[in-house]
Amino acid sequence: MAAVSEDGLPGITTVERLTLRPGDALVIRFPGQVSQQQAEHVIARVRATLGLDESVPVLILPAGASAEVIERPGEIAR
Repeated sequence: MAAVSEDGLPGITTVERLTLRPGDALVIRFPGQVSQQQAEHVIARVRATLGLDESVPVLILPAGASAEVIERPGEIAR
């Protein structure tokens, strides 16, 4: 069983090298639901640990959630 942190979130089991470029957002996915308080705590810890300022969006997505980008809405590229 995965370790659970003091805020009730599952422990980190995988770490990957990340390269954030200007304009990028950081997405963190969790295997279950995350409360607003837990999400805010994670975002604050991530910002402090990675030295991210408020200009870098940090998104918390629970299980089953996904994020995608649609470029130039209204235009169809072929």
